[in-house]
Amino acid sequence: MKGSPTTALVLAIVSWFTCGIFLSIPALLIANNCLASGTAEQGTAQAAKIIALVNIVVSVVGVIVWIMAMAGMVAIAGIGAAAGG
Repeated sequence: MKGSPTTALVLAIVSWFTCGIFLSIPALLIANNCLASGTAEQGTAQAAKIIALVNIVVSVVGVIVWIMAMAGMVAIAGIGAAAGG
């Protein structure tokens, strides 16, 4: 995947406000490609990589918390229904 470090950084930053993990993954791939190819903008590529990784981790943790919350609500509803409420 070709791209510039600036593109990776823009995708990583925009991913916080729009599509989350769906923009972070391409940003991470582009940043890793730029770091491996030795482009002149290594700092920009590194920043994009860090921002994208943090967004991916936050998104995954958020999904896990959401699933646990939904499972907890289903369990509470099941207990209430079993108790005759």
